Order: sequence, then structure tokens, then C-alpha cells
Amino acid sequence: MGATLPRLSATLAGLTALGAGLVVAGWAAGNVLLTTGSSAGTAAKLNTALALIALAAGLMVHRRAVRATLAGAVVVLVVLTLAQYLLDLDLGIDELLVTDTSGGPLPPGRMAVTTGVGLLSLAASQLLLGVRRWRAAEVAAVPALLVGAVALLGHLLAAGQSYDVPTWSQTAVPSAALLTALALAHLCLVPGGVVPWTVTDPGPGAQLMRRYAVFTLLVLPALGWLRISLVEADLVDERSGIALVLSGFAALVLAATYRFGKRLDEESRATGAARDDLQRLNDGLVEGRDEAWARAESLSRSLEEEQARFERAIGQVHDLFWTVEVLPGGRVAVQYATANARLLVGGELPSGTDPVAALADFVHPDDREARERFEASVVRGEAAEVELRLIGLDGVTRWVWARGVPRREGDRLFFDGLTTDVSERRALADQREALLTLEREKVEELQDVARMRDEFISVAGHELRTPLTSVLGYARHLLRSPDLTPDQERALRVIETRATQVTDLIEELFEVAELNAGMTRTDLEPLDLGSLAHEAARHHQDAADTARVRLVVDVLPCPVLADAAALGRALDRLVSAVVAWSPADGQVRVITRHDGRRASVSVVGHGLSLSPDQAALAFEHFFSGAGPLERGADGSRVGLGIVRAVVESHGGAVDVLTGEGDATELRLDLPLLEQEPDVTQPPGVRTPSAGTSPA
Repeated sequence: MGATLPRLSATLAGLTALGAGLVVAGWAAGNVLLTTGSSAGTAAKLNTALALIALAAGLMVHRRAVRATLAGAVVVLVVLTLAQYLLDLDLGIDELLVTDTSGGPLPPGRMAVTTGVGLLSLAASQLLLGVRRWRAAEVAAVPALLVGAVALLGHLLAAGQSYDVPTWSQTAVPSAALLTALALAHLCLVPGGVVPWTVTDPGPGAQLMRRYAVFTLLVLPALGWLRISLVEADLVDERSGIALVLSGFAALVLAATYRFGKRLDEESRATGAARDDLQRLNDGLVEGRDEAWARAESLSRSLEEEQARFERAIGQVHDLFWTVEVLPGGRVAVQYATANARLLVGGELPSGTDPVAALADFVHPDDREARERFEASVVRGEAAEVELRLIGLDGVTRWVWARGVPRREGDRLFFDGLTTDVSERRALADQREALLTLEREKVEELQDVARMRDEFISVAGHELRTPLTSVLGYARHLLRSPDLTPDQERALRVIETRATQVTDLIEELFEVAELNAGMTRTDLEPLDLGSLAHEAARHHQDAADTARVRLVVDVLPCPVLADAAALGRALDRLVSAVVAWSPADGQVRVITRHDGRRASVSVVGHGLSLSPDQAALAFEHFFSGAGPLERGADGSRVGLGIVRAVVESHGGAVDVLTGEGDATELRLDLPLLEQEPDVTQPPGVRTPSAGTSPA
């Protein structure tokens, strides 16, 4: 609709407000011409003029609340006026501002009934426009247009039947003209309505409607002049209904023209659209035909180029590509084969030889049964593959791998295959098998050596345990003698200490042997890993003080399922090893944490730096690091292999992390209990406070 019709609507509303304003000015100045529109006739009432001004203002203001308020005020005024007619009352609302001395058939100052109906119609249309109920707003404005137009035609044709309701109302010329203009202003705002269609649509129907409207505007004044002349010549009666009938006929013709014009427009649009679609379709077909022809030629050239490129690429591959057709009776016919058969048979085949059939003659005698099974699968139309040997023209035996899949085209059965020289792969497979066999033998030898070592440890331990027990017993017996000299007592103390160390070492060797043999037994129970770590740190506080190593404990409760004795000894060895390896004035931190799934104990040596080779061997048997040798300490004796074995028997793992600088972390982690039970602590273990040093 653009901006044309809204401007037209605003113009009509402005003219309506101006005309109604002139009526108000006529009442104020006592000018009959302004109130009646002529030197004689019925005057437009002041209330009617004020209502028209309110509706015109509401139409020009685009605020819904203002528009609704003005329309509501008009509705109240008109309803009260109509109630006076229906109930034969005088509510005193007709001469509120001025005194009506115009006379006429109506009570003083009272608007006509038909005028009130038209104002109600416009108020309803204005409210519906505010809520965008376009069709309802258009229908609501039609009564006002009919009231104004019929009354205006009646005055124009001097036909009182069109504007006069005897004893009730008589629509004045200004009221009829302003109602008609304001109704048209409302209809201009309805998208797709009769007025927008008539004014802006370029179709033949709208053109016909516009021509009829112009014709009507020219004919009706002439008809009015004719009727008046006939009355003056006494040829027709003053109240003859000819003009009214003709005006009604004109209205009917106008409605029929509108209806016919709309249908004509729709058919014209449909015909034009069909014609455009047909033209586009025809153009598309012609263009598509030319494009299809050009595309077909392009595809043909591309296919030839791709086929040549494919042949060149296939020629560079050391595989034989082939396609055979399975014929009735189980026979096969070669449909396609690349020229690479010479690579599989070590020489050129005679010209015209079928390469696929020729390969069958080179099959190793031991593999002919496998070849027959492969050919049977091809004939049955089944995917198949086979590896077999070919004895080539050069006398070299080569392994080849043939495989393929069936393909049907209608009733015809084809088989697409590929044959590859896999001699190198088979050689590598044979070498790998030989290496695996050699590795298995080496592993068995190492297992035998380990078994012999464990047997030696067991035998040596049993042989050494008895004399060591005797030495330790006699040394302790002699130490109880009161006649010992200081030198004798010192010597006996050294014997006792060394015998005890050797006894402990033998026990550790026995434990190593049991771990290697899988003979350990664990008594699992819910424990607090933090408490065990704190207790292990407390046991080595004196050794740390002696070595001038600061021992810091930072533990949190971590419930695990473990063997208290075995895990306690493992933690004891772990803390002992890091303290022993750490340099003087270093620091060792014992930390326990968990992530909701696993619990961990980290023993971090600050000042302890292990090389990558040492870190890789830290949890191996008999590894003792460098620190203990420098200070003469015994460290972990047989190493931390026992720690790893104990932790792995609990479903855990160990690791060595070397950080930046001179810090090394030895860590073990165990599965965390999903639900924390009442954690059982080993005897003598108490839960420490996080972040404190053990006493």
C-alpha cells in the first residue's frame, strides 16, 4: 500500500476535522451558511461536529490509547443521544454549549438518528483498526459510508426519502459529506480493502471500477438537475421515488462492478502468472536442453580424459586389476585386465595371452587346491580371497594375494578382482615369527634364571638363618655379662647390630622371593591411607633429624581397602628410601590426596635429583640410589621392588615424577573406596592433622 493511502487517509481526516470545525465556528458566530452548507436546510448539530472532530483526531493520532479514548467518548455521546430517541427522554446533553434556534423537525441541538448510527459505525471501525482487525474494521466503516453517501445523494437529487426519517431525523448536508469523507479515510487504512484496491491496483478490474466511479460522479449531478427540472415543470411529483431508485440502482451497479472487477483482476493475475510460468518453463527447457547437450559433451571429454589418466595411474601400480564375467556352465571370460602380469611372473607373457588364465599355470603345486577353492567362490558369485605362490618365468617363487567381490548387471554376473605381490610382507611375517620364537625362548631363559635366583635366595637364607640366630643369641647372652670391658661391649654391640641387619636382609630376600612366586597373602580391610602415611613418616623422624632432612607431613583422610601390615611396610620403605637419598638440609614432604576415584601417597624429595636412568629403575629390586652410599646409610636394602609388588597386589600403581629443579616425587596410588566406611586404623596409628610435622 506504500505511503499513498495513509497520506490520503490523513488528508481526508484533516478535511473532516476542518469541515466539522467550520460547523462549530458557525454555531459560535451564528452563521447559518456554515452550519447548513447552504442558504437553507437543516443545520449540522454541534454534538455531531464535536464527535466528527474527535474521530478525525483519533484517526490522525497513531497512539492506540488516545484513539481508543476518543472513540469511547463518541460512543458514550451517541448512545446517550439514541437513548433519548428510544425512551422519549431529554437528558440535557443536546444544548450543553449553545442554544439551538435553527428550528426543524428535530428537538433543539439533537443529532439525527442516522447520523448517530454512522458515528457509532466509525467509532467501532476506529477501535478495530487499533487492534489490527482489518476486515472487521472495513465492515464496521461501511454503514457510515452508506449513511453519508445516501444522504448526500438525496440532497444532491432533491430526494428527501434519502436523508429524511419523518418525525425522527434529517441528516444535514455537512454531516452527510463529513461522514462520507471520514468513512473513506477509515477504509483507506485497511490493507487489501476495497478502497486500496480501487485506488492502487493496476489490474483491469480496478481500472473498470475507477472508470465507473468517474462516470457516476458525472452522471449523478446531471440526474439531480433533471429531477429538479421535472419537478419544477410539474411533470413528476415532489416526492417521486425515481431519483431514489436510480441512486439505489447506481449503488447496486457499483457493487456488481466491484465484484466483477475483483474477479477480473484475479483471473487476469492468474492468466498473467500462467503465461509467465509457461514462458519461464519454455525458456528453461530450451536453456536446459542446450546446457544438457553441452554438459554431455563436456562429460564425454572428461570421461575420456579420466579413463586415460586412470590407465596411466594403473600402469604405475604394481598390482593386477582384472574383471571377469561368469558365463553359464561355470566358465569365466576376462573383460578387463591391466598390463602388470609381468611383475607377478617375472617376465613378459606372450602377446595375446589371457593374463588371468595364464597366472593359473604358474601356481605352486602345493597351492592348487587353494586356487580351486577361490575359483569356485568366484563362480558362485561370492566375495573371495586367497594367498598362494607363483613360480615365475625367472624361476623365483613369489607370494601373491588375490581378492575380489561380485557385481551384477541385470542377469549378468561379473567379478572385480585385484592381485598383489605380497612376497615382502610374507618374508617380514616369517622374520617376525622367528623373532617372536626367539623372544619366547629368551623370556623362558630369564624366567629360569629368576627361578634359580629365588631358589638360591631361599636355600641361602635357610642356610644362613640358623648360624645367624646362634650368633645373635650368643652376642646378646655375652652382653648381659657384668665383667665386660668397654671394648668388648662395643665389639659385641657391633656384632649384634650387623647380625640383626643381615637377618632383616634375609627376611626381605624371602619376601622378594614370595612376591616373585605370587605366594603373598593379603588380609584386606577398610583403612585410612593418610593415617598409614603419617605413621610411616613418624617412624623415620629420628633418621631425618640425624641426616638434617626436614620431614613435612600433609595428609588428608583417604579410605582404601588394603592389608594394613603389607601396605604399612611398603610406605615405611618408601619414606625411608627418599629420606636416605635426600641430601643434608633438604626437605621431604609426605602428601596424601584423592580425586574421588583413586587415592595417592606422594613422597617428594626437595633437593633430591634422580637422573632419567635412575628414575626408571627406582622401583626395581636392589636399586638403592646414590645418597645412601655417600652417607653410609643402608637405604631400602633390597630396593623398592617390594613396594611396587605390594601396591600392584592391591590394584594400584607406582610412578616416579622428576620436576623442574631438584625435586623428585615417588608416588603410589590405590583405588578409593566408593563409599567411605568406618575406617579401621592399625594398632598404634592415630589420624594426624593435615599440614603438621610428625612428632
